[in-house]
Amino acid sequence: PSLSSPLHVVLVLDGSAAMAGGPGKQLRQTAELIIQGLALPDNPTTLVGIVDFNSRARTLCRLGNDEDELLRCVSKVKV
Repeated sequence: PSLSSPLHVVLVLDGSAAMAGGPGKQLRQTAELIIQGLALPDNPTTLVGIVDFNSRARTLCRLGNDEDELLRCVSKVKV
């Protein structure tokens, strides 16, 4: 169902060496499921941003509603 009010979500993903291998894959898959579950095409007021961190944080995607772009940003998380 469509959300009735604006929603802004920022996913902060751990890109440190501790997430290498299986945990990193699981992290990316879970982030993808969250993004897909928000049904962004049906909810234009829902915006999502992607940030990853290791020794410092970096913005991979600013707040936006383009599901394909957000999924590409999740794939950039270095783990």
